[in-house]
Amino acid sequence: MPIEKTEGFVLKAYNWSESSRTIVFFTRKSGKLSLTDRGGRSLKSKRGRAIPFARLELTYYSSERESAGHLSEVNIEEAWTFEDESALGRLAFGSAVCEMLRLTLPDHEPHEDLYIYSLKFFRCLSKSPREALLPLFVCYYLRAISFLGYRPVLSACVACGRKKEDFSVSARFYKLSPDRGGVICNSCQSEGERYIQLSAEDMNWAAALQTSSLEEAESETISYQRAFRVLDALLWFLKTQTGIGKINSLDFLNKLKQAQGSLGINQPGSQPV
Repeated sequence: MPIEKTEGFVLKAYNWSESSRTIVFFTRKSGKLSLTDRGGRSLKSKRGRAIPFARLELTYYSSERESAGHLSEVNIEEAWTFEDESALGRLAFGSAVCEMLRLTLPDHEPHEDLYIYSLKFFRCLSKSPREALLPLFVCYYLRAISFLGYRPVLSACVACGRKKEDFSVSARFYKLSPDRGGVICNSCQSEGERYIQLSAEDMNWAAALQTSSLEEAESETISYQRAFRVLDALLWFLKTQTGIGKINSLDFLNKLKQAQGSLGINQPGSQPV
């Protein structure tokens, strides 16, 4: 069995014995990779532990006969801790990123740009002001699904290409077609087609974040109502485009809505819309 080295971070671990488990990683060299972690759950293990929310150096034996190779050594290169008053919110957003990547990444297909961008997101997530968490996550989400080939068209009609500012002089709402992949003008809409309706302000905010850097997103101020409306639309969009079904860890959205203060999410009216 050839030995390989790469770096990566944990997407999910599946325990199957008192001491062992299978871990799904997002790696720089091989993309999504599942490896057997023999004895990794044991406190007596003499090698490094594969912990979540950390950039790890992985040494593993690859296998052509088995569905997964197995870990040989783990070294922690960088860890992101979420320990302030908004730690629960940071953990929720970080977990949502790992869930989305696990469900959408193909096996053994490198996505180095997305890998590097994800590391940058975790660094920002660990230190950003709590009021920046929502725009930071939406910004990452939009760029990540674009890296994966599911970039929504938010600035023009996906069918005819007309700029959305030209749809109507007094347009107050825009319609997003998850099936066709973007905004649809009135002329290109079809009877019976499903649409997500967003206000002009919501759509313009999403379109601006789509081309923003994570650092620019950190300076955004936005109400949680707007951020959640846009997120709900983007989640529906991704599910329609990929067919992945329910993203379980994104149930945190409802919990965030019920506990905005404790998670550092803006209260209604606390930030400008």
